[in-house]
Amino acid sequence: MSRENRHCQSALWVCAVAAVVAGAVPTLAAEGRIPLWTQTSLAAPGGKYVVTRNIFATPGSGLPAIDISAPGAYDIDLNGFTVTGDPLGGAPAISAVAPGLESVTIRNGSVRNPGLGDCISVILASRVVVEDVKMSCSGQGLFVDEGQTFAVRRNVVTLSSLNAIWVSGSPAFAGTLPISGVIEDNQIYDPGATGIQVDETFSSVTIRGNEVESPGAAGIAVIGAPGPPVGSVIVAENTVQEAGTEGILIRQVNKGKV
Repeated sequence: MSRENRHCQSALWVCAVAAVVAGAVPTLAAEGRIPLWTQTSLAAPGGKYVVTRNIFATPGSGLPAIDISAPGAYDIDLNGFTVTGDPLGGAPAISAVAPGLESVTIRNGSVRNPGLGDCISVILASRVVVEDVKMSCSGQGLFVDEGQTFAVRRNVVTLSSLNAIWVSGSPAFAGTLPISGVIEDNQIYDPGATGIQVDETFSSVTIRGNEVESPGAAGIAVIGAPGPPVGSVIVAENTVQEAGTEGILIRQVNKGKV
């Protein structure tokens, strides 16, 4: 699916969410975090949230189970629970897309999407952190686009039909620096396309200590935007087995170390 179509879909989810999705629960947990236990739209200016039971998107709603569509800084502790997307729709199980997103952090639990969408999709966030999350879905495991910095650590992605982890530094996000960040210590099994892909405009990327098994395409791919080579990349201490095409593919990069 093209990036343009993804952005159009994101806009539709943002427009529809207010009419359909249950609102976030305002009650604070004892430690000051806001509890989440149902399909939810989170509002500006963000905050710290903790999931208190498994969350399921309403079948046929076409909306994420957890949706972030307003600026701010958001920290979501899945707390060992599972967030499941709409089995009849194409929205991500967890979606974050809005101009002015300062940061999105998601950690410590599981995300499933039996529908056609991604597990986690984050667009336009200045900083993205995804750690210690198990993902299984029909689309991308994790899709990050048009941000600035990212850290993707210690996640497990199984049976995504597209890329398991895809980080893109699209130049469409005007006024920002090229993306930079780290993807390390993730375990990836049987993705339909690439195991780990970083592309478009980036300054520095480190991909270290990951295990990628049986990807349908490349195990690890780093592809700069068309034109003069950009950015630098370090690819170290990774294991790739039974790749459908290249084990490690690096193209249009100014500096690299493998």
